[in-house]
Amino acid sequence: MRARTGLAASLLVGSFVVTGCGGDPVAQAPAFGNAQQLVQAVSAATARSGSARFTTDMFVGGVQTKGQGQARATGTTALTMTMDFFGDAMEMRLVGQDLFAKVPDAARADVGTDKPWVKIKPDGTDPFSQVLGGSLTQVAAQNDPARAIDQIRRAGTLVKSEHTQLAGRSATHYWIDVELAKLDGELPAGVDAGVVKQLQGKVSKLDLELWLDDGALPDQVLIDLSPMLAAAGAPAGSGAKITTDYSAWGAPVDVEAPPLDQVGSITTPH
Repeated sequence: MRARTGLAASLLVGSFVVTGCGGDPVAQAPAFGNAQQLVQAVSAATARSGSARFTTDMFVGGVQTKGQGQARATGTTALTMTMDFFGDAMEMRLVGQDLFAKVPDAARADVGTDKPWVKIKPDGTDPFSQVLGGSLTQVAAQNDPARAIDQIRRAGTLVKSEHTQLAGRSATHYWIDVELAKLDGELPAGVDAGVVKQLQGKVSKLDLELWLDDGALPDQVLIDLSPMLAAAGAPAGSGAKITTDYSAWGAPVDVEAPPLDQVGSITTPH
């Protein structure tokens, strides 16, 4: 039961030429021969672009959560996103290892602060951080394009690929197995290390799908956690998938930590 709850609370050689409708040759992105070739090309492409906007859709055990935001794709993790949180919109900013959440006015008394922002710590002692701190940090970080690419670099095996269309645009679709044991604790969104340990011998990998545009930039990343949920004892048919779509590569983004005088600490009201 604990494994199921922990997982639910808590996700990327040759070239081809085709003929377009008008009869002119249209070059498509190469289908890479292995995961490391893919990682090198995508890392170079995202470094040139530097930033992107994204939307994310998490479906876990029949509960759907949506979010949107923008991220810097190079250097230290920096992203801002707004997501549904138990029926309310919550803005989060992840800068390096620091996660900040904007507290709705009506909820400030519940977290014991009069400041608009709080800093959430994965190892925090307050009840909110203890229950959700690690999961929220992982959820936010998973939307960083560099994180998914690093997971592939560390633990990915390219299974197959095909040229296709995504939302009417040319893309190359890659299927990748990600070995959990090789991630060294850098697990995808919402996956707790304790849960992985409990599931040893039952689930050894995650299924990750990646769509790249013709410039080797991520269009979409899909992480399927359903096998882990099933192995943890969830009812049959309980799906768990995280889909992130990227757009506006290279567009300016503004991601900064909130001013210090606007950040409070979570305390337990007496």
